[in-house]
Amino acid sequence: MKDKVSKNFFSVAILNVVITLAEFIGGFMSGSLALLSDAVHNLGDVGAIILSFVAHLVGKKKQNSNKTFGYKRAEIIAAFVNAFILLAMTVYLVIEAFERLNDEVTIDGELMLIIAIIGLIANFISMIVMHQHSKDNVNIKSVFLHMLSDALSSIGVIIAAILINVYHIMWVDAAITVIVSVVLAYEAIKILKNTLNILMESNPDIDLKAVEADLCQLELINAVHHVHIWQFSDAEIMLDAHINVNPEIKVEQLDNLYDEINQVLKQNFAISHVTIQVESARGLNEKIVPHGENEN
Repeated sequence: MKDKVSKNFFSVAILNVVITLAEFIGGFMSGSLALLSDAVHNLGDVGAIILSFVAHLVGKKKQNSNKTFGYKRAEIIAAFVNAFILLAMTVYLVIEAFERLNDEVTIDGELMLIIAIIGLIANFISMIVMHQHSKDNVNIKSVFLHMLSDALSSIGVIIAAILINVYHIMWVDAAITVIVSVVLAYEAIKILKNTLNILMESNPDIDLKAVEADLCQLELINAVHHVHIWQFSDAEIMLDAHINVNPEIKVEQLDNLYDEINQVLKQNFAISHVTIQVESARGLNEKIVPHGENEN
């Protein structure tokens, strides 16, 4: 584990294994569903961290003759799976919480409070460790989301433990579980949508008409058509397009034209991988959207 990200993955995984065991034991001993739900979240985190770590290592592999685009999509797949697991966990916990509302239970609020505080400290440490890498990597962001989910859950458990200790309100244990689960489900759905769009090679909200207008401002380009734009990974947006140029253009002029195209697309749209097919009259009257598809 030479790189810092790998070391952080390992440290966070060990920390979460320890706190998961503590919360499972504390949850059973105290009778707290909220504490057990936090333990389940942490258990999911351990799996998420391992999956994301493996994907991180795979994603670093260089491209080859079989995987000509490399292995960067491995991290997107891991993020999708992690978000789906988190969503499934929240649904299960909401069902369990509603069932608990109808049961009369006795909860050891003091033990619940102690374990929850320990869990909160561990989750904040994990969040701090992973935060610096989460801004530009959806895989690590999904792990950070797991850490955030458990931090929120721990805060909820602490609130519930205080209310149980002071006012003996047992139902707040289940209520806190529902509230936290709904918040987490919302965040998980956003990650699912983002990763699914990348896996489906969707256009990351780039205006095709704006691309056409900017490229047609270049002197040698008459028209742009048959355009495909998709997000390949967190940091890489790709474009494939056909351009119509003046018939009298010389081959040696194309290099400069390609440089100008790359510069415009990089600066204006953050497109980093460009494939251009040069044509004269072929497809000149085609729309920018490929094959006459709906532009919306």
